[in-house]
Amino acid sequence: RMITINNKYNIGDTLWKIYKNKPTEYIVESIEFKLINGKRLLFYCVKNLRLIYAETYKEEQLDEIFYPTKEKCILSLFHK
Repeated sequence: RMITINNKYNIGDTLWKIYKNKPTEYIVESIEFKLINGKRLLFYCVKNLRLIYAETYKEEQLDEIFYPTKEKCILSLFHK
């Protein structure tokens, strides 16, 4: 049986979040698929372009923490 994976983000996509009070660019470095108790989960490894380390998030977390553009990231500061 074949499993279809519908991912929202792709490797190389750019995301933005506020880091140390500045809009900061991140890149999706890798995507990991896990099947846990019959549930399909996607994990995205996202790297801050200025730092060495990367962090891993579930897809839902990316939507809560990151923004697709620098402009939307900046505007988020005024709509909290």
